[in-house]
Amino acid sequence: EGRKPGMSATGLPDDFDLSKAKGQESSDDDDDDSDEEDGKPAKGKVTVAAPPTAAAVIAAKKKAAAAEPVVAKVSADGGPPKLKTMDIKKLNGDALKEHLKERKLDVQGQKKDLMKRLIDYEEARP
Repeated sequence: EGRKPGMSATGLPDDFDLSKAKGQESSDDDDDDSDEEDGKPAKGKVTVAAPPTAAAVIAAKKKAAAAEPVVAKVSADGGPPKLKTMDIKKLNGDALKEHLKERKLDVQGQKKDLMKRLIDYEEARP
């Protein structure tokens, strides 16, 4: 999936011999790829981990999201949550109006005016 025909997971052709590319001879009688002493791959051999599957990536993202702290829907003073200036600047017009409505502020005007109104309000909050 996602690979050109004849290419391995490493991006090299299927018939590419890495030991020959490094100037080493490949022997057919040396099939043992690990040292018997410590269980590590033999010197000169390269092991490549398979890329993670889509399911593994999704599971990791869900696990990371679950570990993040939950943001309170209500601030300490009982009002809507306090927004940071950077977060306000990322909002689109509809979202800005929604946040202004929650704070009972005027929703009329251009986007730059809405942003300024919301930023000024949030900076004045304790």
